[in-house]
Amino acid sequence: MVPPPIVLKTFGTVLGELLAAVMKIREETAMFKRTLDALQSTLMSLTPVIRDIERLDGDLGRSKEELEPLKKITEDGTKLVYDCSKVQWFNCVSRCRSKAELKILNDWFRTDFNTILTAHYVRDQKEILRLKKLNQGINLLHPQPGAYVVTARDLYIAWGDTALYWTWTPSTHPSFPEVAELRSVCWLEITGWIKTSSLPSNQYEAYFVFSKGGKGTFGFHKQPVEVSLKVVGEEGDGQKQAGYLELETRPNRTYNAALTRPLISKPEPMFEVKRRPDGLLEVKLGGFFTGGREDKEVQMGVHEIKDLWWKGGIIVQGIEIRPK
Repeated sequence: MVPPPIVLKTFGTVLGELLAAVMKIREETAMFKRTLDALQSTLMSLTPVIRDIERLDGDLGRSKEELEPLKKITEDGTKLVYDCSKVQWFNCVSRCRSKAELKILNDWFRTDFNTILTAHYVRDQKEILRLKKLNQGINLLHPQPGAYVVTARDLYIAWGDTALYWTWTPSTHPSFPEVAELRSVCWLEITGWIKTSSLPSNQYEAYFVFSKGGKGTFGFHKQPVEVSLKVVGEEGDGQKQAGYLELETRPNRTYNAALTRPLISKPEPMFEVKRRPDGLLEVKLGGFFTGGREDKEVQMGVHEIKDLWWKGGIIVQGIEIRPK
């Protein structure tokens, strides 16, 4: 007799089982109700994100094994919740230990797990847009001789379609018809792509062009951002620099009160923010050459996804590409 095929549970199913366990046990026992209420709220906020990630992973043909480590922790969490229903009220040691373990589980879902999900979601959204832009072609603006512009709308901006984080407004600038103002995010990721065949044969440099909102910026002096440019297929990790999106760098230094000296120095190499003749600000992302026989993909962008400081106030104009 042929055994039935093994059906692997999706991560969404495993998370749903944990949520069901939490809802069941919180109704059966009052001992952990407040802690389980908090865990239920966290899980319910993550459920739609999980559905989106699994849908995007399916569209991109990604392996489901990527989420296997998270499934194991979630399954252990389900067991923990059911074990809590067996704890006796008079057993203070078990009661306190179970409550502490539930809190640790909730904290993990709210912090580490949420960061992992964000990384998966952003990666998948970015990859879908990348494939779309490269397949359909990016409409480079050509506002002046020798200069080409990838507009803000043609860039990938993480959470750019969420009004809570970004505001889009039309602009009268001839090179940047629509701009995106950052209200507040902790995960900053802005990426653009072009094919070398879209430009005449030459040596080019790409610049991230931005400005400051009327109320100024915040958060960018606390943590440097990284700018990068990479030609896909060429050796190495591409061109990368770190720095502050300020005309004058103001690194966030931590001081030892006893020694009164900085413990954190600003990273090297530091990029330089320059003011343009039109009043906007720009940062050089890197350079590349077009004209070879092979049509290559150029990836360029700005991001800060390490320390996740909340930041805001910059207005993204676009990426300008000029002959060197």
